[in-house]
Amino acid sequence: MRYFNTQLESLDMYQRQIYYWSVLFDRRNNIQVLDNVNFSSDVFPEILKISEIVKLHPLEPGYGSPDASCELGEIIRKFEFERLMKHQPERRQLNEQFSQEAGVGCAIGTTNVMSSILKSITQLTNREYRRANSHPEIILVLPNYAVYAAQVRQMIPSIKPVFVNSKRENGFLATYEDIAEAVTENTIAIVITYPNNPAQTTYEGERLFELKLMIEFCQNSEIFLVIDTIYQDLLFPSGRRFEEPFGLSESLNYLVKVYSPSKDTPFFSGYRIGYWFGDPRLTENFRFQVSADINALTTISMSLLGVSLLIRSLLLSQEQLLAEHLNILKSGMFGWRSDIDINKSLDKFLEMNLIENYKSRMAISNSLQEKGIKLVRDFCKSSLIFEDFCNEDIGNVCFLKLDNSFYQGSDDSLVELLMDKVGVGVLPGNVFGIPMDSNEVWIRITLTHDHVKNIISGLEKIEDYFAKRR
Repeated sequence: MRYFNTQLESLDMYQRQIYYWSVLFDRRNNIQVLDNVNFSSDVFPEILKISEIVKLHPLEPGYGSPDASCELGEIIRKFEFERLMKHQPERRQLNEQFSQEAGVGCAIGTTNVMSSILKSITQLTNREYRRANSHPEIILVLPNYAVYAAQVRQMIPSIKPVFVNSKRENGFLATYEDIAEAVTENTIAIVITYPNNPAQTTYEGERLFELKLMIEFCQNSEIFLVIDTIYQDLLFPSGRRFEEPFGLSESLNYLVKVYSPSKDTPFFSGYRIGYWFGDPRLTENFRFQVSADINALTTISMSLLGVSLLIRSLLLSQEQLLAEHLNILKSGMFGWRSDIDINKSLDKFLEMNLIENYKSRMAISNSLQEKGIKLVRDFCKSSLIFEDFCNEDIGNVCFLKLDNSFYQGSDDSLVELLMDKVGVGVLPGNVFGIPMDSNEVWIRITLTHDHVKNIISGLEKIEDYFAKRR
């Protein structure tokens, strides 16, 4: 086998993911890659460009404050307030209280935000946190983005990860009972992705009650519930309701939301910035932790996030852009010494038609992703070899399950076979925590890195191969 030179069985979940990705990203292997998280510039528009940012005000490249809360705190609070108001305007007073009192901070993408938040929880003292203990446990729901498991394992002092395997019949979403059964006296935090990444399923309809129960349970039990909502804006069709976690709670206590535009905004992931919003007791620990780990964010990343959140806030509130809205840009996100001319920046906003361009580009991007999901789902429905398709019209990745009458073996073996015999590269479900079971062989593909017709052509190669063998 020309691709593999190590025993995958000896690697943990995240190590296997990194190993597979190393193979997929190696062009020398000359395979058609069906799993690549980058957006294709041949397919998707750039939503917010550096050239547009610079026209608003010249950038002063350099560091910012340790966690960018000085530069971006106000716009994060405004954005979260507008999101809460979108669906629950009757809670205005509570929404205002949450947006004003919540802790906020930024780091290099959701990965670093999550890592720093979890470390911040472990650093709370017994005086600050009743559950602080010398043998802390963090519950992780699977399937999930495997880097979170890796983060927990490498924490010092050692943190015990406790895995909860969700079930396909529940949309690979943990239930309240799943969570409650896994909790012990040492549990300090629970991590979930909502909508689930990478199953692309969500708590809505009857399922929403499970999320509400989890939030109430964690707050009553004094356990931190940390929710990665990175796919919150990619529920299709447009306008589909997404319930904010804080819209299901009466308190900020023990609840944290982690978010970045890197999954819903083409090419934003390259600028590596995300934020958290929630229980303010974590503020000082987070600021120290993220500063020690990464030193500081850059003005380029901060200005992109700041302007993006400002535009999104205005689209949510349906307010007309005024000079007063741009005062938020004077907080230092363009550079410590920047003295922004608000009227000039307003003129540039209007001259570039930036808000409408942002809106129309995002509409194109979302339409392409929505259509991509539908086309792959339709292919799987008519397929002989794929018996299940997991994506509830969310985001841009899919789980596909092979009919075991066509293939008996592990998902690792299947991935090796596809690369070697079919010339197609995918990721096995086990790198996201789906148990390795010859009767449950799942693979993952993504829908952003290429035209969907090319992705389907790769799936057709897989189908042809197994059809001919049979």
